[in-house]
Amino acid sequence: AAAAELLEQLRCKIGPKSKQVNNAEAASTAPNQAQCTASGARVVERSPHDPPASWWKTRSKDKGVATSFLGWRVVKRFNGKSYHGTIDGFDEDEAWYHVTFDDNDQEEVDLNEILSISKRRYFLSKQIPVLCQLDDDNILTEKVLGCTFSHRAAALFKRRRKWSLRQREISAVRITSQVPHAQDLRNVRDAVMAYLVSLGVDVGVSLAYGVPINFPREAPSHRSVEQYTVDSSDARVSLRGEFGCRATDIIPANTVIGVYTGHCFFNDEMFAMIEMMIAPTDGVSRLKAERDVESGIQEFTRFNRQSKRFDGPAAGKGELLMVSSFGDDQGVCGRINDALVDVYDSNELVDDGYNVICVEAELQGWPFLFVCTTRDVRAGSDLRMDYTGYYWERIGEMKRRLDFVQL
Repeated sequence: AAAAELLEQLRCKIGPKSKQVNNAEAASTAPNQAQCTASGARVVERSPHDPPASWWKTRSKDKGVATSFLGWRVVKRFNGKSYHGTIDGFDEDEAWYHVTFDDNDQEEVDLNEILSISKRRYFLSKQIPVLCQLDDDNILTEKVLGCTFSHRAAALFKRRRKWSLRQREISAVRITSQVPHAQDLRNVRDAVMAYLVSLGVDVGVSLAYGVPINFPREAPSHRSVEQYTVDSSDARVSLRGEFGCRATDIIPANTVIGVYTGHCFFNDEMFAMIEMMIAPTDGVSRLKAERDVESGIQEFTRFNRQSKRFDGPAAGKGELLMVSSFGDDQGVCGRINDALVDVYDSNELVDDGYNVICVEAELQGWPFLFVCTTRDVRAGSDLRMDYTGYYWERIGEMKRRLDFVQL
């Protein structure tokens, strides 16, 4: 229900865009805008002027779409008293949001203030989203959607971001990976955008007007997932006692669980990363460190494949961009396990099989991995993802090397 509500927010049309909106104008446009009940539930009234369902494919201003936050309720404290209002407009030239309060007072505020005064029920986290400061020369100290960067990955991030903003044909949100036939690409895209809105990202204004995405620093996981320790009775013997990820409540199909967070780096930087994070003292500890880092790695497959022929700034030279969840204590997506009973010697799956996939999506030219459910997940069910045979061959080889050295 929460995902459906967020998706409905994405498809609402914009109200008055001018910074100077008087009460009469606001009243005349009110019937065509998303209204809010006293409880905060939104009631959307459609009109012939509403944008089509595929409005995110265009950035034309005449579509009247500017913000995902239209209709959101806000509350602001002043002189010890709370004032409630509704976001009902956006000025794309000045990047101001227009708020009309219930007492007919009006105000224009920026995105940071919108996030701080919006009702908490819209956000996955109970904390106010904190935006990244990506205009600085150095983003190495910044987290972007829960991910950190090596020096080279950070430099590429900045180049890609600046380049994508100059390319009119580059969408702010683009799903680049393939999805199973049973799962519609549009549903996956909607799920990713609804998740971003729940983090305080104004997807609508970025898609409609090319305004840079305001990336949050953190990427909280879905409120209905938790990390746990795999039980000793689990059919997957090799996972007993290890961490896993499960649902605490029913999670509908096509729901983004979270971002696969961790450290972004290039493949030839892995050993430097190991030295920096672990500082192994001998050969055995180094091999263990390699195994631990490798086990948490996910490659940006589509991005790496396209970068070889990309006209803009890309990895190049055969380098592979990847992310490792090793050492990331905040994200739970890196704790999701495979459904194989024996990952090294069997194709047998546990009863329910797989229920989530890893979706690669570019946000203004930079890839992130989103974990999305492929079907309804029952409360208490383990989240399981197909890591592919190539992944387990690589981990198996690391295991054989370690076993040999320890003989």
